[in-house]
Amino acid sequence: MNYVTGFYADNKTIILYVFILVLLRGLLVPDFRYGLVSAIIIQIIFPLALSAVFLMKGVGNQEYMAKIVICISGMVLSEIISLIVYNFMAGPEGLKDQVSIALFIGSFVGQIAVFFLALGLVIIVRKLIG
Repeated sequence: MNYVTGFYADNKTIILYVFILVLLRGLLVPDFRYGLVSAIIIQIIFPLALSAVFLMKGVGNQEYMAKIVICISGMVLSEIISLIVYNFMAGPEGLKDQVSIALFIGSFVGQIAVFFLALGLVIIVRKLIG
């Protein structure tokens, strides 16, 4: 339940929410070219925004696994979009650089970690409140 707004979300709304976040993240901030701002958006804000799915009304305990799959799929899709955008910006040679690939992989692993930490906090808050 979204305790702030009381927003009710069905599956279509949640998928649309994740898809919009994925497109915004993948197209507007594909890599770390903006320095610390990019790192904060990619590594913290994006996974936290995805974990907000679990605060929406209509998301019960039995639906956690489906929502986790939707959010993880969104992260994978955002990395694919980022790689495509990065390929157009830096050229194919940019993707052959081992440092760039390591950054993309490390970024993805970091996003997963922050997402699951936030999910754990959401579960704790839901248990305490309701």
